[in-house]
Amino acid sequence: MQLKIVTPLSVGADKVLELVKEGIGIAETNNRVNNCVRDWAVGLLMKVVDDEEEGGEEEEDGEVRRDELLRIALKFSDIGNALSNLSFYNEALKAYGRCLAIYENVLGKEHEYTATMYNNIALVMWNKGDLDRALGMYKQALEI
Repeated sequence: MQLKIVTPLSVGADKVLELVKEGIGIAETNNRVNNCVRDWAVGLLMKVVDDEEEGGEEEEDGEVRRDELLRIALKFSDIGNALSNLSFYNEALKAYGRCLAIYENVLGKEHEYTATMYNNIALVMWNKGDLDRALGMYKQALEI
């Protein structure tokens, strides 16, 4: 997958100038610029989640390489962590769900990495206030 690199300033330079011209003050301008950059970064992360193929690259004999799938899963996990830390919980769940699907298929439902992903999903659900679903996911993690 080829990702076009775009800097936040190239995306929002006009927006930054517009904010400065509004005369809303340095603190508020800084806050709004930070929000623009955060939204830009989250957009890039979600593009990776939405665009990345779960199948990985195929070898000549048609078999999907295990290490490639695990690399993709780790990417989804890292993106989920970043999104969760930014309080983008629904987006984090999407990334974690993609990771979990790969772990279950490649490593199995009883693997420690699968348990870790159940735990991560439970934490996001807890942060969202969905305590019953979080408890269910925590139980699944502990059973492993």
